[in-house]
Amino acid sequence: MTTVFDLILRRLVQGHPEQLLLLLFGGQPPDFIRMADSSLPQSERRADTVMVVEAHGARFAVDVEIQAQADPHFAARLLDYTVRIHRREKLPVLPVAIYLTPEAEGSPPPYGFECPGIRVLTFDFQVIRLWEVDYLQPTLQTAAALLPLPVLESRAGPERIA
Repeated sequence: MTTVFDLILRRLVQGHPEQLLLLLFGGQPPDFIRMADSSLPQSERRADTVMVVEAHGARFAVDVEIQAQADPHFAARLLDYTVRIHRREKLPVLPVAIYLTPEAEGSPPPYGFECPGIRVLTFDFQVIRLWEVDYLQPTLQTAAALLPLPVLESRAGPERIA
């Protein structure tokens, strides 16, 4: 489709939203409220950590986001990051949330939304709660760089720091 053709069709459907709703929903369309800005702004936000890994012959990206405080928009932001990473790397993405304290944890996965009667999106992500991690596991005992993590947890006392 050429750019001119695309522009003409865009103008046509934007200029007649009620008719477009009939095409999309048939005889029971929702009520048209208003046209919204169709620009999709780019973000200068940065993911905390993005890694490309391979397991069992499959390559994928891992997006790790660390949450130190509650954010009601965290899951939506994680979805945005996941889509952007997927598009850039052209790989599947495993999103992971690391919560430093119980207070930082928001709504549990999956995140999603629906329109009346239609499930539009379900987005799942992995969760690591630092206060639940057993740092005495042999695999974690060898990970010296992770030693500061257990003391970040709010209930870590002197015995945990030792």
